[in-house]
Amino acid sequence: KTLKFLTMEDPSTELSADELKAAVIDRIHQRNQSRSEKERKRKTAIESERKRAGENVEDFSKKVAQKKEAIIALLESAKKVPAEKLRGQFETIMAKIFELQHFAAASTFFLPPYEIQQARKIVLELQNTASKEKSRLLPRRRFRFSKKRKPKEKKEDTSAPSGTGIVFTEGEKLFSLVKGDTMFTIENKSDQIVKVKEEDLKENRNVKLSKMTGSQIHILHGLNTLRMTDLKTCKIYVGPVSGPVYIERCEGCTFFFACRQLRAHEMKECNVYLRVASKPIIEHCTGIGFAPYSVEYRNRERDLVAAGFTEKQHNCWDQVCDFNWLREQQSPNWFIIADNKRETTGKL
Repeated sequence: KTLKFLTMEDPSTELSADELKAAVIDRIHQRNQSRSEKERKRKTAIESERKRAGENVEDFSKKVAQKKEAIIALLESAKKVPAEKLRGQFETIMAKIFELQHFAAASTFFLPPYEIQQARKIVLELQNTASKEKSRLLPRRRFRFSKKRKPKEKKEDTSAPSGTGIVFTEGEKLFSLVKGDTMFTIENKSDQIVKVKEEDLKENRNVKLSKMTGSQIHILHGLNTLRMTDLKTCKIYVGPVSGPVYIERCEGCTFFFACRQLRAHEMKECNVYLRVASKPIIEHCTGIGFAPYSVEYRNRERDLVAAGFTEKQHNCWDQVCDFNWLREQQSPNWFIIADNKRETTGKL
């Protein structure tokens, strides 16, 4: 029996039932082949990206072992370091442990549970060992009353103009915000503007910003690492970061920074003005806008060069990898900020 089926190629052509069946099967076969090819390319691209970043289990284990050995060597050498240089030595050690911890955290998406558990165990052991060695080699000074009481100094008015509800903190007043020896930490602030000078950081350029609301932070010089957690409606202006930037649980914030690598978890409705040497990674994030790094300040070019950024280096600010979105289409969790909606900072 002949069925009247007009083909797209030639409307006058009629196909028999067998020919029609063969044509349908051929189309299904071609469609499946196309889908398989797209899936193969997607997997190849992901695997290529992982290999480029050294993100596979074997490489991960080797790098963890190398980093662990380097930290142990630093701990051993601390026994021979002069007393006046010990504090700097332990700051370096804790920064290395922090880098290892970040490396392990950034690799969890492809690691089996056992490898994740082992990496966490190594980090914890190194932290405990470093803490014990520091307590042994750098004992805390006992508190003593001073013989002479210094006259009270007049407090300077650090408040902003009436009605703003913002407190300015700068220079020596910032030291009260620093907690711990391994990171320069600013936390628990609300409706404040904090300006960190380069001399405030001294040799510690690993910075942590935590638990702040409605505040502005200005750190306009080079850093080694930057970690930001639990920030709400804040604006963060930072110079180039030679290492990674890690953002977690931030909402309604605007960030300006350049870095080697960006990893963001649980961000909501934030804008990121970014210059980055590798593809930014987001996970469990929604409503994240991206635009090029736009902060201008006096020593910006000097700091970019010191952090390893060059004009020829590609800026991957708009090549975001969303680990919760593996389809070929654009992830709905991030977008590029339109030119007419981008913030301009001027020269800070």
